[in-house]
Parts: sequence; C-alpha cells; structure tokens
Amino acid sequence: MDKALVIGLGMGTQYVSWLKTLGYSVTTVDMDPAKGADFTDHKEAVQSSKFNIIYIGTPNYTHELIARDVAASTDFLLIEKPGVKDSVAWTQLVRDFPSTRIAMVKNNQYRFETSGYKSLLKSSTNVKVVWSRQSGVPASPWFVDKERSFGGVSRDLMPHLLSYYTNLTNYQTGIRLFAQSADRTNTGIDDHCEMEFTNNRVVWLLEACWRNNSKEEHYIEFTVQDKQIRFELGDYFTAFGGCPAGPYMNMIKTCMDNLNNQSFWDDQLEQDVWIHKQIENL
Repeated sequence: MDKALVIGLGMGTQYVSWLKTLGYSVTTVDMDPAKGADFTDHKEAVQSSKFNIIYIGTPNYTHELIARDVAASTDFLLIEKPGVKDSVAWTQLVRDFPSTRIAMVKNNQYRFETSGYKSLLKSSTNVKVVWSRQSGVPASPWFVDKERSFGGVSRDLMPHLLSYYTNLTNYQTGIRLFAQSADRTNTGIDDHCEMEFTNNRVVWLLEACWRNNSKEEHYIEFTVQDKQIRFELGDYFTAFGGCPAGPYMNMIKTCMDNLNNQSFWDDQLEQDVWIHKQIENL
C-alpha cells in the first residue's frame, strides 16, 4: 500500500480522509499532543520511513524548515499555500531536492467546471474573481503576525485567486496593471488585497478580503457582451469556499500520475514561482 504523511492537523485532517479514500496508508504529525497524531516531531516520523506523498499544512513560517527536513523522504511534497517566504526561497527549495517533486496546493485548478470557465473566457471582456468575507480574520495569532505569516489576506486567500488565473490564461504573457494591499479594519496586517491584469484583451480583477463588515462574497464573474455571468458559492458551479473533496483528490491523483512527466513539473514550478512573485512584496 502507498504511504502518505500528513504534517499539521488543521487542514491536514481533511487530507487524512482524502488520502485514505485514495487508498493510502496515512501517518500523521502534529506538535499538539491533544490532536492525537502518530508523531509530534516530523523528523522522527521520517527517520525510518519513506513516503509516496507528504503534505505540509502547518503555519506559514514553518513550511520551508519542515520541507527541507522531509523532502528527501518522499516522492512528492505538497505544501499548503502560500508556499514559503518568497520566489527565491521556493526556487531554491525545488533545486535543492531534484529527486523530489514539489508543488504548492492549487486545488481550485482541479474543479470540473474550469472547462466551462475557459469556454466563457473566449468571449469575455472582463473577469472578476472575488473572495470576500464578512468577518473572517483567522483566529490563530500567527496569521496576523507578518513575521510568521509573511502577510495577511494577500497570503491567505489571494493565492487561490491567482491559481485560477494561472490555470485559465497564458499568465506569462499577461500584464499586471496594479497590485495593492491594505489594513482597512485595523487587523494589524493586510486584510484587503486587489490585483488587476490584462491578458489577451481581457481585464482581470482579483479581490481578496478578510473583513468587509457586509456579507460573504465568493464568486467568479465573466462579462460577455456587457452582460455579467456570475457563478457563486452554493450554485451548481461552486466558485470558492468549502472546496469539495473531489478537486483535492483529483489534484493528488494528477500529481502522482505525473511523477515522471518533467513538463508537468516544469509547469508547476513556473506557476508556483509566478504566484510567489505576485504576493511577496505586498
């Protein structure tokens, strides 16, 4: 049976379920003994075991350190967004472990409805992608500490929106018109972030917000012949939030099926470096 290691039992709890469904034998790590993980030390977990996949879902500032400790013990290392501190650190991490496939979580790219989005995009003039919470500042203190999180909503939600953009466009030929982040509600770190791109005559606006004090907004909207076509949370086409298990499992399966496909991993690296570059100086 293939073996998986899940490090961090926040979001990692869901990965345990998904990986077991995919047929993996799962070992868990969490520093908090109350979580009931198999290990509290990731180094101990990899001392005598080799894994097919390792997932890291710990606080942002720990990602790179843990990744370097465990990368040699797996075929595929999946790191929760927003990856590591910046594009230089990500590139170096991948280069330092050439025998291990490494990628950042980009689950939204594996939703079945993205083919429909690509079809709409052919006749669109504008695309608006929004993930805005009424009051959704994460409870964990490290989220609002820039030394540990590297940034606020720009690191928490914006990578999801950027991975939609990299999936739906030839992102390397697009032009970023502006990018800005702000602390609008005295969160202590950026709680609002916007980016605008122009790509193949289509203008893209990406907006992420932790606290709008109004309402939950999770949608992708296409403007076609001056008509807005919006897909919202709760519709048949689910845009964001509570991403169903299917895309996550599809992401894992696709990555594992392509372990020997170098072009696939070249593309993963290009996307992950590009996403890092968009958020690293906000």
